[in-house]
Amino acid sequence: YFGAVKQGNLHLVKLLNKGFEQIRPEELVDIQRKWIKGNLSADSQKTYIVACSSSHAPFSFINTRGQPAGFYVDIWRLWAKKMDVDIRFLFNTHEDSIRDLNNGLAYFHAGFPVKGDTYLLSAPFYKVTAKVFVPVERIHQKISDLSGLKIAALDKPFAQELKRKNFDIQIAYFKDLDEIFKKIGSGE
Repeated sequence: YFGAVKQGNLHLVKLLNKGFEQIRPEELVDIQRKWIKGNLSADSQKTYIVACSSSHAPFSFINTRGQPAGFYVDIWRLWAKKMDVDIRFLFNTHEDSIRDLNNGLAYFHAGFPVKGDTYLLSAPFYKVTAKVFVPVERIHQKISDLSGLKIAALDKPFAQELKRKNFDIQIAYFKDLDEIFKKIGSGE
């Protein structure tokens, strides 16, 4: 989001920018934490913020009542009960939920699918087997048979793993299944 002024008020835009330049990133994080009902001082705080993907059903999503729901949400609620702590969920797109973790807005990410040097990971609490859907006329026996095809993906880590295994595939990323089905329906 941006501050805004009426067109032609260049001096006011300069004033806005001068003020915003003086706000340190950690000050912005403090304000954001205040408004998402959590405070990230791990040693003394008993409320933890968990970053979640908002469109990763059935794992994590916002239900029709506007409430956090899903498999990961239930696991984190059980974890909080066992640990005798409170949690709050911070929902965003998958990429932004990772950014929320990186920027210190959340302690944890609800379900992190990849290993890497950037993050410390817990022991796995669930293993997912990927599902691949293809038209009946293109049924393949194994994943390597997808080489040379264009595939739609919701899960970047899974698709990136296919690329790492040197499968010659084109990948189109989508935010949700509805978007994928529209593209498939149009023949793309």
